[in-house]
Amino acid sequence: MRVVVVGGGIGGLALGAGLRRRGFEVAVFDRDTDVTATGGYHITLDERALSALQHLVEPKIMQRLLASGSALRLRERDAFWDRRGRLLGHGPDLSDSASIDVDRITLRMLLAEAVGDDLHLGRSVSGVGHDDHGAPRVMFTDGAPVSADLVVGADGTHSVVARHLAGGPTNSPAGIIGFSGRTLRRDLSPGEHQRLSGLRRKSFGG
Repeated sequence: MRVVVVGGGIGGLALGAGLRRRGFEVAVFDRDTDVTATGGYHITLDERALSALQHLVEPKIMQRLLASGSALRLRERDAFWDRRGRLLGHGPDLSDSASIDVDRITLRMLLAEAVGDDLHLGRSVSGVGHDDHGAPRVMFTDGAPVSADLVVGADGTHSVVARHLAGGPTNSPAGIIGFSGRTLRRDLSPGEHQRLSGLRRKSFGG
């Protein structure tokens, strides 16, 4: 069976890696030209995610992923401050958690390595249809179409594949916005420096 996966994010790459490991003919296509060009900066993998990954990728890939992560049970509890620096409260106790935090870019790079030559970057999908034999076919904005026995849509919120199957948009705004990011230490205010230094001493005994 030949499987085409549209979308080379974490989900598409994980599926591609698992299919390849089990001997399927698979091709993963993504519009990005660089696997490091991904949103977010970390992701939490719980026991279910870690168990799934162990079945999808080779042990050496899994070992490198685990070595790059940080166990939530070793972290200080999350602290919440208001804009004036007043402590509002703490997050849940994670001392019994088996989850780990990993860098999103690292995870995507390792999954891309597991997919290997079956990952095709810089390919933007323009539509999905059928070829002359009735098989699913994926069309691209910049290349010849590709037919397969099965096409999987893993192309995110505005999925071309999902839109084709549903005959229209498959999502709508929920009215909730979340954001996160990284800040250079030199850009922190004196108060933020003081709070972080206190956490560092408590966490590492420095």
